[in-house]
Amino acid sequence: MKKVLIIAGDTSGDLHSSNLMRELWKIDEKIEFVGIGGDKMESLGFSSIVPISEVSVVGFWEVAKKANFFQFLLQKIGNLIKKGNIDLFIPVDFPGFNQRVAKFAKKFNVPIYCASSNSNERGSYVVSADQIIEEPLVTGLSVCKNQTQVTIYNLPLDSEIVFSIFNEVFKQNFNVDMISLIQTELNLHLSFTLLSSKKDSLNVALTNLCEQYSDSRIEFNEGYSKVSIVGIGMRSSPGVAQRLFKVLKPYHIKMVTTSEIKISCLVREEDTEKIVKCIAEEFDL
Repeated sequence: MKKVLIIAGDTSGDLHSSNLMRELWKIDEKIEFVGIGGDKMESLGFSSIVPISEVSVVGFWEVAKKANFFQFLLQKIGNLIKKGNIDLFIPVDFPGFNQRVAKFAKKFNVPIYCASSNSNERGSYVVSADQIIEEPLVTGLSVCKNQTQVTIYNLPLDSEIVFSIFNEVFKQNFNVDMISLIQTELNLHLSFTLLSSKKDSLNVALTNLCEQYSDSRIEFNEGYSKVSIVGIGMRSSPGVAQRLFKVLKPYHIKMVTTSEIKISCLVREEDTEKIVKCIAEEFDL
């Protein structure tokens, strides 16, 4: 049985709500209505938490004198929502109080229906995005060419060293893009990408920085592109990585980084155009 919470704050709201109840029963005669209402609603079997006259007050001082009562009433309705058996909240007038009830409804994922009492036009549901929106899986594809991968092997297990490296990159005014840090039992392997121009000065600076670590080794690999796919739907839909790497099977992938809504691959620059075409076909871009 569906349970609908209606809170009407005056006689006008009582009239509109009673008409609404009749219309909703035409859709589902088993709907149960709870909340705050007046005589017209109660004549239809509505059981009001408190008489509507208790909440139908006007003026700042009249409201202020009943502040404790309204707080108690809000807690009582909040507990009703917390129990998890309210399927829909319909606020009718009474905006100051209903706005606070709406916060409870939103917190506990109860849909809210808002409509005009002066029009027969359909109103709007206020729900969380994952309740109503089917989010697109992959909505965009981007390419950044002229990428260089910098890899430093066999660094000591010390985060301070990682900071020193990126601090040097910052001093050289480079913008780092993809970053991968692999830790083994004995050492760290750090890899990142940047635009190929002016890499020679960074090579010298990093070589000087890492020469104190006898086992470390630096490699600069040029001629790569970063190809990325992005989509909000990736957060909740499995299989995106499987589909991406299925189309990338024929190509060499040098590096991969991910986020909740993005996957980026470092690929050979000469393969970029073919890879972009394959990804676009796979995800209908």
